[in-house]
Amino acid sequence: MFRGVFLLILLFSSTATVQPQKVTDAEVRQLNDSMLKSYTAGDFEKAYKAADRLVQMATQQFGKNSLATARALKNRGVIQNAKGDAEGAEKSFENAVSIYRNHENSLSKTDGSAFAELLENLGRVRARKGTLWAEGIFKEALEWREKSNGPEAIETATPLANLGDIYFWKREYKKSAELFARSLANLAKSTKAPKEDITLVYYRTRCSYRKAKLDEDFVALTSLYGDAAEFSATVPRTARLINAGVVNGKALYLAKPIYPDAARDARSEGTIQVDVLINETGSVISACAVETKQDVALIEVSERAAYKSRFSPTTLDGRPIKVSGRIVYSFKRY
Repeated sequence: MFRGVFLLILLFSSTATVQPQKVTDAEVRQLNDSMLKSYTAGDFEKAYKAADRLVQMATQQFGKNSLATARALKNRGVIQNAKGDAEGAEKSFENAVSIYRNHENSLSKTDGSAFAELLENLGRVRARKGTLWAEGIFKEALEWREKSNGPEAIETATPLANLGDIYFWKREYKKSAELFARSLANLAKSTKAPKEDITLVYYRTRCSYRKAKLDEDFVALTSLYGDAAEFSATVPRTARLINAGVVNGKALYLAKPIYPDAARDARSEGTIQVDVLINETGSVISACAVETKQDVALIEVSERAAYKSRFSPTTLDGRPIKVSGRIVYSFKRY
C-alpha cells in the first residue's frame, strides 16, 4: 500500500459547523478544543471521547443525515485510526461517506473537497485489507478532487498517488507510471507541496517507469523534477539526501522475505537488489527492485520486506537527512 507521504490534515468541526440549540456554544468550543489539543498531544483516548460526544451532539441537533454529523464522524474516524482502532475508523468513515453521498448533487466545491478528503481517509484504511478494497474509493476521491479542486491542484496529487500505488501492486505498471507522473507534476508546480512529498512521489514514479520499461521516457521527468526531489542536488554540501550504498549491515531490523511457494516450485533462485529510500526517522518509504527479469514473485516479496526494515536515523552537519541505498536479498533452493 502507499506509504502515507501526505500529511494528514485534520479539519476539526468548529462552532461554525456545529451550532447547537440544546447545548451551549461554550460546550462545543470546549469539546473541539479538548479534541484538538488531546490529538496533538497523542492522548487519543481523551481525543476520542470528545470526538464521540461531538458526533452525538451533531446527530441530536441536526439529524443523522446532516453534513455536520458527517464532519463529526470523519473527525472521530481519524482519531480512531490514530489510536489503532482500524475497524472503528472504517465504520465512522463509511457512515460519513454515506451521508455525503446523500448530498452529492448539492455539494459546494468546499464540501466536495471535504468529501474527497474523507474518501482518501477511508481508502487508506481499506488499503490495509488489499488493493481491491481501496481502488474504487480512491477513484471516487479523484473524481471529487478534480471537480472541486481542479485536475492540476495539489490536493489531486493524493488520490493520484494512491491509485498509482494500487496499480503498481496489480502489476499494471504503465497505468501506475501515468498516475504517479500526474501526481508528481501537481506537487512540483505547487509552492505549498512539502519537499518530502515530492521526493517520495518522484521515487515511486521512477520505479513505475522502470517496471514499465520506460526508463528513457523518465529522463524528461528527471530534468523537470530531479532537483526539486533532491535526487540530483547541485550543491552537495547543502544536500539533504545522500547515497549509502549497500545498507544490509546498517539495518536495526532487516526484514527477511519469505520464499514464495510459486517461486520455489518454479525452482527460481538468485539475487534481488532493491533500491530503497530511507527517511529521516529510519523508515523505508520507497523500495524498488533493480532487476526486472527475475521471477516477479521474488521481486515483490523482496520489495515488501524492504518496506518493513528499519534503520537508524542519519544526520549530516547535525541535521536529519534522507538516505538512498540498496538492500540485497539472496534466494537459494534447498
